[in-house]
Formats: sequence, C-alpha cells, structure tokens
Amino acid sequence: MNGLLMKYFGGVSTKDSAGIYAYVLVMKDLVRWLLPIAACLLLVGARLERRRGIELLAGCRYGTAGRWWRSRFWDSQRFGMKAGIAMLAAVAAFDAVTAAVSGMSAAAAGLSALLWLVHMAVILSFLLLLDLTAFRRFAAGALLLLEGLSFLEGVADRRLAPFMWGMWGMYCQSSRYDSRFGISSGAALLLEGGLLLLFYLAGSVRQKRAGEKR
Repeated sequence: MNGLLMKYFGGVSTKDSAGIYAYVLVMKDLVRWLLPIAACLLLVGARLERRRGIELLAGCRYGTAGRWWRSRFWDSQRFGMKAGIAMLAAVAAFDAVTAAVSGMSAAAAGLSALLWLVHMAVILSFLLLLDLTAFRRFAAGALLLLEGLSFLEGVADRRLAPFMWGMWGMYCQSSRYDSRFGISSGAALLLEGGLLLLFYLAGSVRQKRAGEKR
C-alpha cells in the first residue's frame, strides 16, 4: 500500500491501465495530483495580490525594472517552495506515523519529492511570467488545465509522452517506475531547469522593455 506521499506527489500510474475502469482511476488520480499544485498556486497567487498594492513603492526602491523582477521572482519562488516542502513534510510524517509506505523505498520517495518540487518551481515561474500580463486573473486555472490536458495527451499517445509537460514531474511516469514507457528523470529535470530559466529571462526582458517605454 502506497502512502500519501506517493498518492499526492508521486503522480499518476498508467503502467497497467486498460479499459474504461482504468481510465476512471487515471482521472481520479489526476485530480489528486493536481490538488497540491493548486494549493501552491493559490498561496502564491494570493500573496502576489496582497503585495500588488505596494509594487509602485517597491519599483522605486529597487531602481530598475530588472532588479524588481529578479527580487519578485526569487522571493515568490522561495515562498512557493517553502509551502511545497511543508506539504511534503506533512504527508511524509503522516506516512511514517501510520506506517503506510510499505513497498516504497527511500530512494523512490526522495525522487518523487525532487521531481515534484522542480516541476512546481517551473509552474510557479510560468505563473509569475503570466502575472505580468492582463491574463493574470486566469493564470492559475490555465496552468492547471495545461497540466491535466498535457498529461492526458501523453497517456493517449505514448510517443508524445516525453514531450508532455504534465508528465515530467511524476515519479510514476519516470523510467525508474515504468521501464517500458517511463521518461528519463534526468532528461525531465534538465528540460524543466531550462524552462525555469527561460521563463525567468522572458520576464526580465519584458520588464526591461516596459521600463524603457515608461
């Protein structure tokens, strides 16, 4: 029996999926996977809204749009990662107390946590980029939709799975778990690291251009 860590942070297993009943189980597990992601997005989004009123003063304090973006980006990332680590620690403690992790190795638990945290950092970086646009009110919902739809597309066509964003953070979709169809964890982490850097640089460029126009 897998504990809460695997159920909520390990991803959705499709190794033995077949038939309509299995598809229903996949959808149920996908909703469960999206819950902690949604919690992090809501926490960071609420914090951004609270701080929006003082952004003019913050911009003056940092002097340049680039410095403001750098501070905002990494400050929000730290906040989001602390929230994610707190959730991971809570479910790991619960699993340890209830001895609900039989059959799950420490290595599997560690890789699950690493993949999820890196994936969450990339999602947050995209949220922060979208928050610079008029689309910010819909950003969290759009990111959850992207997560779910890209995962389902990877399930529907396994040839596309390595390119589907929604699968990269799942231990249950890694080659460590599914040697036949799983995605290389190293490749997934490398891709997500590249995306995080891309979103950060895109936000920096956008803010610098916005500052020049002003």
